[in-house]
Amino acid sequence: MLQRGEYPAIGSDPQRIIDLVVQERWAKQDGLWQPYIRQVQDNHRMLEGRHWHIYEETTGRYIDISEELTAEERRWMQRPTFNWIAYWHLTTVAKLTENPPVFSFLPATADESDSELAMLYDAIYKHVWRESDMSYHVRQLIGMGAMAGAAVIKGVWNPDLGKVTEFRGRAPYEILDQAGQPEPGPDGAPLMMVAEDAPFQFDAEGKPIPMIQPQPGGSYSEIGPPAMMREGQIEVSTMSPLTVRTALARLPFHRQPWFVEMMKLTPEQVYDRYGVDLPPGSDSSIGVDIDEAMQRGSGFSGPMQSFFRTRDTSDLITCWEMWEMPRSEIPAGRHTVVTADHMLVDEQNPVSPIFQPYQRPDFIEVPGRVIGKSPIEDISPLNRAYNRRWGQILEWGNRAANPIIVVNAAAGVPPLTNAPGQRIDVTRQAGDPPPVEPVQMPDMPAGVYETASGLKDEMQDMGSLREGSEGRSANRSASGELMKELRANDDRYLRTPTENIMSALARLAEQFQPILRAAWPEERIITVVGDDQAATFHKVQRSMFAGTVHVVPNVESMLPEGRSERQQRWDWLLLNEAIDLQTYLAGANFPHLNKASAPGGVDKEMAAFENKHLMAGQAMPVLPFHDHAVHIDIHLRIMSSPKFLELDEIAQQVFLMHWTEHQTLLAEQLAAEMAMAGAAEGAGDEGEESGNGGSSGPGGGSGSDG
Repeated sequence: MLQRGEYPAIGSDPQRIIDLVVQERWAKQDGLWQPYIRQVQDNHRMLEGRHWHIYEETTGRYIDISEELTAEERRWMQRPTFNWIAYWHLTTVAKLTENPPVFSFLPATADESDSELAMLYDAIYKHVWRESDMSYHVRQLIGMGAMAGAAVIKGVWNPDLGKVTEFRGRAPYEILDQAGQPEPGPDGAPLMMVAEDAPFQFDAEGKPIPMIQPQPGGSYSEIGPPAMMREGQIEVSTMSPLTVRTALARLPFHRQPWFVEMMKLTPEQVYDRYGVDLPPGSDSSIGVDIDEAMQRGSGFSGPMQSFFRTRDTSDLITCWEMWEMPRSEIPAGRHTVVTADHMLVDEQNPVSPIFQPYQRPDFIEVPGRVIGKSPIEDISPLNRAYNRRWGQILEWGNRAANPIIVVNAAAGVPPLTNAPGQRIDVTRQAGDPPPVEPVQMPDMPAGVYETASGLKDEMQDMGSLREGSEGRSANRSASGELMKELRANDDRYLRTPTENIMSALARLAEQFQPILRAAWPEERIITVVGDDQAATFHKVQRSMFAGTVHVVPNVESMLPEGRSERQQRWDWLLLNEAIDLQTYLAGANFPHLNKASAPGGVDKEMAAFENKHLMAGQAMPVLPFHDHAVHIDIHLRIMSSPKFLELDEIAQQVFLMHWTEHQTLLAEQLAAEMAMAGAAEGAGDEGEESGNGGSSGPGGGSGSDG
């Protein structure tokens, strides 16, 4: 361990820094991690159905014992695989991903900046969630955790992702006459015009150069495309727990003083990320890597692959990335990336002094373990014994269907086959034994079947996969309430991993704050849902991230819940008038019905689209055939919300003018409809009076004097 005074400062001797990361922090823990690497490897093999492979201590490899059988033994020896572990894993992941996680966002203090950010962070988080494809990573996180006992999720800023921005702007250029010469002005200087949308590129020093060429008559032509740059976005990745090591202090994982991640990159990735050109084969590793097998599918995984095969990874470069919290020598924290022979990055923490990008939820915490535990570790011995027992049952069936026979050599019996109707001619004297006699097989002991059934019951109990809990009826008369209670009881063990996963995702969401504070531009408009729901656009300013928000996970939101249970709960809320119809349709997960029944139809989508442009201060036309009532309602939702106050004065005025114009046209439309209705009513009254006059006026045949 490094003593005080031996710690290498940032930017000091590269070799000392490499030794700190690779030797002192990573390699020293190899012996401690070896049992966990083997356990994760065994869990991975069992999940893939490799139940007949054993670990050979002398070679340090798993071998398939069927490869040691002779050709004759392979003809009759049974090695069945009933993969209950895969069924448990599939069911558990399905339960834990059935409902998306829900979070609340609370201001860290009573400061106005914290309150302002808390109100907006729900929209920001949903935007980042969609942009980073978090739904996929949550499934990966749960799947990896259920298999390995833990999983790591990482969130960093990647400037090479996001939308592409073109560098265009205003650029002055000379006015040329028909001869191609600059036209002079009153003072003799060339007359100038300005190109409003000229493309720009940059020279080696970063100076912008307009890519335009003046043309006779005052026009110009573009002589090159604009430079383009990605806006950047938060990049989330999920990895196995074997890739990140910490100081193993008596602290939660996310509060450790340092973190080191081992990653394998191509030379192109190393150059793009760190600007260092390393040839293929430098700082490389060759051999079997269990984490690479899980992450890359490198030929080491898959039921059809040989377990003695190794993948040549000489085209990859092994890198170690370290994030270290502040200490006396590094008050601003540290971020370092090295290979075995090169230092790629060594700098102060670029995000914030206490930022680190990793979260590791354990599936089940066990005291004294480096990582969490997966139930696969307990189910695996039972599954192997179950397969062995069924192998014995199948071998007995083979022997019973194809019994051992005793042949009288003196009878001259020809070679026997299993062909039906085969004729056998033998010479047999009175009193001779039968020429062919099968050896009677003893009955399979009932205990063999009972053992197999008992092993199955134990696996179901340990994996919480009892009859009825996974959806099948517990018996022929099982009620819906019984099914619901059975599932609730069997899902109770999921509470612990659910809390761990939710807490890790909440901490990851809090880590997004310093990233966005440092990386987002001064102002941007984000969307929460999609382009067809443009009413959910929000204007975000960089100054808002001066506040701090606490993310509070709602664990109940992620616990398994059946469709009928969810619908019944929302039915109760609707019947008791606790929610309106639109909230009910959205909450009960009827997206298509929700959209179909939404008022306004095309006009609603058009008004929502207009909101996006109005928030940016862009005027939108109000046309006579619009459904003005729908437009007024959709626009009013923005104008009545706090986000309207965040707009600048021009955008607010544009919004008000647009909304007022709809109000005016709606009033005119209603007045015209009322006038038409009044005219129609007046015409009806006139006709009625005319009819009455014809029957009682002079000349009528029904008067009293007639």
